[in-house]
Amino acid sequence: MLAEADDRQTMIKGVRLAREILAQLPLADKNGDEIFLGENCQSDEAIVEFFKGKMQHHLSPGRHLQNG
Repeated sequence: MLAEADDRQTMIKGVRLAREILAQLPLADKNGDEIFLGENCQSDEAIVEFFKGKMQHHLSPGRHLQNG
């Protein structure tokens, strides 16, 4: 997950672009606080680490198996 530098840069650019778009009127006055990454997740490293954790959790094969 995000092992390649190009993949990481694409994810970072996407987050920054989404933030930029949502900060523009008329969207800015309708949005609440950011909840997915949050305001504490600003650096490139923090963005990548956030998505690495999410992708590993959601793509885990054991997550879809039933016990018993």
